[in-house]
Amino acid sequence: MKFKKFDSKKSILRFLQVDETKREINLSFNDTTDFIFFLKEIAEDPNIAKKNAKKLTSLYIEISNKLGNDDNTDLSVYETKCNNLIEACVIDEAIYLVNMAKNIVIFLAHNKLDLLQKDFFDKLLLIESHFNFDQNLTYSYIKNSSIALLIFHLKQFINIYDEFLNNFENVINHSLENSISTKNKLTQQINHFNTIKRRPS
Repeated sequence: MKFKKFDSKKSILRFLQVDETKREINLSFNDTTDFIFFLKEIAEDPNIAKKNAKKLTSLYIEISNKLGNDDNTDLSVYETKCNNLIEACVIDEAIYLVNMAKNIVIFLAHNKLDLLQKDFFDKLLLIESHFNFDQNLTYSYIKNSSIALLIFHLKQFINIYDEFLNNFENVINHSLENSISTKNKLTQQINHFNTIKRRPS
């Protein structure tokens, strides 16, 4: 029985370093080619929304074409557009991760299983503090919130989330070892969660 882990190897977060004191994102590239591959890999991140993936794909193709025609192209004109898209992708990942975590919380609560540590909830709440959400639990990013701080909170929570999932199968089997019918029901529910698409619409 397995919930999906957050795929850090394909996440935009692996590219982003945060200056915790200044609360700024640090990005550095050896050359323009590195920058283009950076955009391309983000566009292939399965955790971001399709609309932003398409925008990033268009952006790195446009930059590649410009460079192909003129090696002296000033890429600073793309800075704002790039920054905005990176922020949008971080927000996508945050919402997707929160929804994955909420599925676990709801699943465990429904089956009356107390397996989550306080730190799991505390770090999850830190991520949620960057968002407003309506009665349908649709999240919207608070515009004056710090993207750098959100990245920092995401990286903290991912470690806790993955650690929980690493131990989840053994713990859940131990908790339910005397209830075969309940285990079968839980297996069906978890398999349902595993059908959720990686990339949000």
